[in-house]
Amino acid sequence: MRPGGAGEGAMPPASAGRPDTPQAPVILPTVLRDPQQATAYSVPELPDVSLVVPQSGGATVPVPGPRLDAALSKPERDRCFQGTTPANLAVNFPMQAFTLGGDPARRATGGIVCATETTKDDGSRATPAGFPSTGEIGGHAVERGHLVAARLHGSNLVDNIVTQFRKVNRSDVKIIENAVAELLKKSPNGVFVLYQVRAQYPSRDAATPSWIFIDAMGSDGFTCFADIPNVPGGNKTKVRC
Repeated sequence: MRPGGAGEGAMPPASAGRPDTPQAPVILPTVLRDPQQATAYSVPELPDVSLVVPQSGGATVPVPGPRLDAALSKPERDRCFQGTTPANLAVNFPMQAFTLGGDPARRATGGIVCATETTKDDGSRATPAGFPSTGEIGGHAVERGHLVAARLHGSNLVDNIVTQFRKVNRSDVKIIENAVAELLKKSPNGVFVLYQVRAQYPSRDAATPSWIFIDAMGSDGFTCFADIPNVPGGNKTKVRC
């Protein structure tokens, strides 16, 4: 299944508050995977459509770009599960250029890891472009949130950090990270988990993503696909694996 949480705020799930046949989004300039990064992972070389703008007004709709899929991702999944892909080596997708206050900037887009164990969440996190000095957006607390979880070997570097509302970071995203971490810790015979995260931004000049997409597939049959709106109050309906 590929559930999505229903949250408070201006960005509802894909199934809510819009026509059955929405207008096609305008696909803005894309950044493709660096060939050197593709040596460990082979997500199809498709345009990154994580940046979309509806042609008419209204909330941004989720268009996450390439997702992990049992059939389409089989080569990459098999390399992870068979131990060919280097384990516990997180790779982040190329950062995306955007304009922040009239100046050029870059923002994180996602990352992927083949995890077999957890690690400690240590170190100071980088500050993403546009992170508010007050630590708040519209009176709501925000945090420097990992895309690939630190426990799953995600780095503290800027290509793995985005601005997340505190309740999203500490609840909605954490629930998925906890489920994967528990699977890795409790599997007596060991398990491989292919874990990918992508961020979607609402416009050319947005520093804060509107959606976080998390996909996880385990060698024991575990699957989890989460569409998480990054909204101030967190999401009333939590995606659970």
